[in-house]
Amino acid sequence: MLFPVYEDVELVVRLDGVGSTGPTPYDQWMPLGTPDAGAAIKASARLQTRTGGPTKLQAKAIRFELRGTSREPGVCMNYPHLVSGMTPAAPPPDQLPDLRLDGRTGTVDAQRQVQQVQPSTGPDGKPKADATIESFDFGAWGDLLVTAPLADGRTITGHLEGQPDLAIMPLPKRDGRSKIADAWKKAHGVEGLADDDDSEADPAGDGNAGDGFTLYEEYRGFFEDGRHISGDPKKKDFFVRNYIGGDAQGGIDLFADLSQLVVHDRLTDDEFAFLDRLMNANHAAAPHRVNQHGVFLVTDESEHGAMTYSEPKTKGGRPGLTRGIKIQNRYKYYEDFGIRGGFEGELAQYAVPEKDRFGAYERAIAHELLHTVGVEHHGEGAEHRDFYLVEPGHPPNQTAKIIFTSDFDGVEKPVRILHERTGQDMADVFGANMADRLKRYNAYKAWQVDQLIRLFGWSPQEAPLHFDQMGIGDKFFTETFVVGKPGDEHSGNDQCVMRYYFARIYQVRGRTDLYYYVPDGTEPAGLELCTSAKGTGINDAKRGDKCRYGDARAGDCKHHICVNDAIPPS
Repeated sequence: MLFPVYEDVELVVRLDGVGSTGPTPYDQWMPLGTPDAGAAIKASARLQTRTGGPTKLQAKAIRFELRGTSREPGVCMNYPHLVSGMTPAAPPPDQLPDLRLDGRTGTVDAQRQVQQVQPSTGPDGKPKADATIESFDFGAWGDLLVTAPLADGRTITGHLEGQPDLAIMPLPKRDGRSKIADAWKKAHGVEGLADDDDSEADPAGDGNAGDGFTLYEEYRGFFEDGRHISGDPKKKDFFVRNYIGGDAQGGIDLFADLSQLVVHDRLTDDEFAFLDRLMNANHAAAPHRVNQHGVFLVTDESEHGAMTYSEPKTKGGRPGLTRGIKIQNRYKYYEDFGIRGGFEGELAQYAVPEKDRFGAYERAIAHELLHTVGVEHHGEGAEHRDFYLVEPGHPPNQTAKIIFTSDFDGVEKPVRILHERTGQDMADVFGANMADRLKRYNAYKAWQVDQLIRLFGWSPQEAPLHFDQMGIGDKFFTETFVVGKPGDEHSGNDQCVMRYYFARIYQVRGRTDLYYYVPDGTEPAGLELCTSAKGTGINDAKRGDKCRYGDARAGDCKHHICVNDAIPPS
């Protein structure tokens, strides 16, 4: 019996990245979102003997086939971003695979996954053929198989040059079942991590690891300010859309410095979808842990100060629970107080030192952004309370001087408000212009009574009674103060950016009828992030009965930070 004798040949495949700066070695090539950026890789196949010499055999064709190619939506995690009801800022991604043969030679199928090329003979006498694979996604993956039907009836399978056992060639070069390029893992020092890893521990925050983005999502990356970036696989990433502009930059920078998060704040409308705020919306088959959100800042002229809006209203905010942060115009005119200067100007009515008023806008932005990642106030319980100036002879004043009274459970009782530093009775200070108050009150009452008579037909006897029933006169003799209390929003470390500084009086411990008045310039507004609930400065217990608000009920703000939407609020 006769047996055919076949020439011992092999099909060797060389892979080189194609870029504007020259070829890239296969083990360094990574996909990009567009072939125009040099995101192609060239496969060169040649038929030769096992010893590397020319062969007399001819290949009928050389077939390049892509297998298991990814079809992730978009080109990265947040671009282009299609939200129901929105017109996309960029054309929606097509349905073709993320890696495609260019088809410039030979024939190619409709999905551009198989290309057959008629080989030519090179100067070395070896049959050869080339094909170029283009990338259309920053996280594209697939496998390349190269085969050749020979003239003697055999079909042989190619292997990577220098690796005779590697017939299925992963694009990009990657380990095992990973979809991430080895080169990226090596560059970021994360070779041993799985694609679904979300274990960043920096900053430590509340002890929960991760930022909601899997390692693959960090690798595939994001668009920010028109360019592609990777996430940081070792630090926690946070995204904020700044609709305010340059005025907000200082506050965002302060937040980044305090939180130690990697803050991405240069997002455009093309890169941040206002309706859902998702930063990893473009996912299909790739590892995905949770829908991770960004937050936004916007100016709202109706806002007095700043406010973080969350739904549902919870303690321990997360980006996904934050509907948005609204903040007043930095230079809003306060007609109520007759002053200009926005945040800085408004603080003139409080006891904040003048040096601490500057930067109030930045402080407010950092404060609200911290709310979105789990940081709350130091406590609750401060109140706005009305205190009435009452002259001698008017109930319940049984003294010979003007006093303050206030309403406690429907009963008006005398109280004393003493200047914290001098001990002076503040009723004397605020009542010093009582004659002027009475003069303005009587003039206003006369004008208002006249209006009731002329415009509304009230009789001269009824109009004064009606005016009194309206309670309009109270504002001429009422002082409204923010009253700080132990463990409330004003408590704890007095340099923490999360502490309030609006209290003007505080109650002496153990007394219901005695308050201290906070002197001008002695209620600090800090720019730090506390690491303990312990009261410091004005809240230090060593101040005795002049320890204003004491230790915080919450506090330790640095260790409450959690950016990960996969971690429910506590």
